[in-house]
Amino acid sequence: MNKINGLFSLVVLIGFAGTGCSSLDEQWGKQFTREQKIAVSMERAGKRFAEGKQKLDAGLIRQATEEWKWIFENLGHDAARLKLVEANEFVESYRTERLELAVKAREKKNIFTAAGYYKQVLLLEPGNAEAKAFLDSNSTEIQKRLQTNLDLARKSAASGDQVAAKRSYNRVLAFDPTNEQALKGLASLQRPVSKPVKSEDKEALYRKGVEAYEKKDYMKAYELLSNLEDMGYKDTTLYLQRSSDKIQALGLDETGN
Repeated sequence: MNKINGLFSLVVLIGFAGTGCSSLDEQWGKQFTREQKIAVSMERAGKRFAEGKQKLDAGLIRQATEEWKWIFENLGHDAARLKLVEANEFVESYRTERLELAVKAREKKNIFTAAGYYKQVLLLEPGNAEAKAFLDSNSTEIQKRLQTNLDLARKSAASGDQVAAKRSYNRVLAFDPTNEQALKGLASLQRPVSKPVKSEDKEALYRKGVEAYEKKDYMKAYELLSNLEDMGYKDTTLYLQRSSDKIQALGLDETGN
């Protein structure tokens, strides 16, 4: 068992070890067969992990990994071990990428952008010393720039530049996902329910956005994917995040940093 825990050290870091997974066996009772337990749990964990990756939601990723760990340790299902390896690789890749982007932002003195990346690191690795030290030592400046971004977002929205407004609001949410002002501001920019984007239009916008990203036209990619409105459509959220990362890393939008 020590070998297993060592293999999944990064997954342990994101917190599944202390989430009460041992109670799952009690929830099942004796009314289901081993195969039924495996089938239901694997499907549920798979959906959570897929949604967690799509939305970059650390909580969903933790839930998926704790369930896979329980399946492997209690039911001996090897496919769950393989899924844990996949989760481990995703977490390590994501963490490394965020840390590298934070360093690049710091080099450009983009304090608030760097803070957002470090906060994302802490969602997956709460004890990361580099992230904690930066956030602690720059707390006053970070709060100042948070307010600057909120002000910029409102100004952009008032002038009709919704794309710029969304970038500023999303920069705030990258640092503080529960920021009420940013969430309300974004909601006020959404397309009216009476005019939903048709399925064929969603696909066209999505493809154009991805194509723009692949051509390294990151500002255009961000604009197109923002107009899609449905952040749950395919991997729109992921491409929006990547476009935003490139915009900041390349200094294409220095406002509010």
